[in-house]
Amino acid sequence: MTTYSADVLEHDGITKSLWLTVSLYVCALTDILHDDPDWEILSYTLCYLPLQLSNKHLFCGPRTRKTIGNMLSILCNLILTERVGSRTVLPADLKVPDVYGLAYQTLTILIGYRDAFESHDRGISEQIVQAFTLGLNKHHTLAKPCLQALSICAYELQNSTAKFLPQILEKLVQIMSQPAISRHILELLAILGTIPEIFSNLREIHFTLIFTAAGRYIQRHSRPVQVSMSSTGVAHVGGESFALSQHINILAFYVIYLWFLGIKLPERERYISSISKHLNMVNEGGNEGMMEMVEICFDWLTRYTYSNTTPKPPHTIQLGQAKPGSKSWLVGNSILTIQNLPKPGWVAVTSRRPSGILHLTTRIDNITSEKLEDVDPKSLLLTIGTKNEVVVPGTSEAVNYLTKSENLATDPSFLPLQLSQFPHSGAGPHVLPHFISHDESFVRTLRVLDYTPVVDLHKIGVMYAAPGQTTEEEILSNEHGSPAYTRFLHGLGRLIELKGQKDLYPGGLDTSETLLDGPYAYAWWDDITQIIFHAATMMPNMEHDPKRIMKKSHIGNDWVRIIWNDSGIPYRFDMLSTAFQLVNIIIEPHSAGTVAAFSNSSHENEFFKLTLQRAPGMPEFGPVGEFKLLSAKNLASYVRQVSLLASLFAQVYDWTKRDTVQDEYVTNWRKRLQLIKKLRPSALHPTADIQDRKQNGEAMTFGDFTPYYSRIE
Repeated sequence: MTTYSADVLEHDGITKSLWLTVSLYVCALTDILHDDPDWEILSYTLCYLPLQLSNKHLFCGPRTRKTIGNMLSILCNLILTERVGSRTVLPADLKVPDVYGLAYQTLTILIGYRDAFESHDRGISEQIVQAFTLGLNKHHTLAKPCLQALSICAYELQNSTAKFLPQILEKLVQIMSQPAISRHILELLAILGTIPEIFSNLREIHFTLIFTAAGRYIQRHSRPVQVSMSSTGVAHVGGESFALSQHINILAFYVIYLWFLGIKLPERERYISSISKHLNMVNEGGNEGMMEMVEICFDWLTRYTYSNTTPKPPHTIQLGQAKPGSKSWLVGNSILTIQNLPKPGWVAVTSRRPSGILHLTTRIDNITSEKLEDVDPKSLLLTIGTKNEVVVPGTSEAVNYLTKSENLATDPSFLPLQLSQFPHSGAGPHVLPHFISHDESFVRTLRVLDYTPVVDLHKIGVMYAAPGQTTEEEILSNEHGSPAYTRFLHGLGRLIELKGQKDLYPGGLDTSETLLDGPYAYAWWDDITQIIFHAATMMPNMEHDPKRIMKKSHIGNDWVRIIWNDSGIPYRFDMLSTAFQLVNIIIEPHSAGTVAAFSNSSHENEFFKLTLQRAPGMPEFGPVGEFKLLSAKNLASYVRQVSLLASLFAQVYDWTKRDTVQDEYVTNWRKRLQLIKKLRPSALHPTADIQDRKQNGEAMTFGDFTPYYSRIE
């Protein structure tokens, strides 16, 4: 590092440059943070230190790394003992929380120097997490930076985060009444819920706290409220944007689903009472007036309280049609279809519910005495086949797209719930089964229902900008990236084969024999979500398409894009000209001026700088803030979660015409529920059939169940 002295001139009259030892510079900065009384000096240091620290190459020397560890220790101590800026006289228009806000920004960036402090004092990582936990309820202006920083700690300092997670959850419940940080609290919970390694210190009370927090947000954002329009045409709900209020509501349900799946299967049922309590508070009108989102949540809970089964059968089970020899009933919010199979005694049972599809192939033992081991599965039904498997290039491991990493398990209670009318109970038309005629209207509805996904679907664009590239044609033309980019791409998801793909959402990519978009893509999925990544480097360049219109037809229509920027030039928000321009997530080298695009050095690719760009007028969201430093090890996982959160909000933002229209967002589960409900008026209502019989002079007998289960021709 060099500095300049006006008092020392070279023989030619030019100011002489002097070398300044970086370790001494860090020591000087540490002294300023500790006890400098001059606000101008302290504020200048706090404002610009995070940006300087992000330039890690400047502070990579062995002595400097040691002094960085000392700076971190002192800063943590100042925060924990509440002495930040205690010796500084603040201007009249500033308050102490303003100083702490700047200190937390510096502390967040210092997480990126964990190798410098963990090797000397592992206790510092606990002090960092403790410092951010303390700031959650210290002042309302400090909650947001601390929430964002804790999302980084969850990945980079997992052991320490696990230790303090119970305290973090308790503080989140304390501050959840602050509307300005609602989305940030839920975003942190959504990120924490994807990292089971930090659950080790959680007990039943802590999971209950999470469900309580989510339930309260649902109550707050589900009730009808007065919506006003601002001068800019943006819809507002009680001072908050309508799109943001919708996002918070959807995110609260997502948090319930995510954390519920994180609980071991035998323990899940003990939380149903707590969750139901908050859902019923939303539903003041009882079952008849039950909100659709609440109905869906109850339906989802019936699926996963007693089972870890996948939300749908493999594509080899042909759905979307009413087959000869089958009958269907509307039971609550489900369509129950039973079909006699060609082999005597065997039936296929399909339960279509908002949150998924259950398919059973079972035998009525009262009809046949044939031994099960003597049955040829192929003789049962031609539509039952093998699992969809592909071989990933470079491996011999077959990938089953529907199989989970954990062992699938099912409690006997799962089946009666799936075949029941729940959540409808008591008396009323919803409780009784409704026989459905397989007319043209029903078949059409059934086809649409079976092609409506049972999970949320997201498309995320991924682009690589090589050194010096500044145009969309150059960036889209890249067919490969740096070694670090390739590792990142591999960590985003799993490699899937596109040809003939039916079990996973291809996001518009060509799955035919022609494979115009390439043979493979990366995807990620769980029981709630599927993400397809439109990576430009995995799509072929066509000679007849020099402007890469085919690639742009996919990536240009994605609301969220990830850009790995090795260009050495700041990435412009409008670099890719498209109307679907909402969110860009930019990944760059941590140090200014670094050109290490094709270096495989761990020193060059140890950490990366992450920034988030939003469309003008789009409300702030996400845990990134101004910028963050992430290790290469955790970069892909963190960016995947950030991109998912961004896509969740982008969907709502686009649905509401960029927050100018008051229109509730309809999820795939909600679409499925609405389709099922549409069948209710057309289903054969028992009382109507009875009236028809009376008009025809037929005598009705108590206990005649036939109107409920069949139609007498």
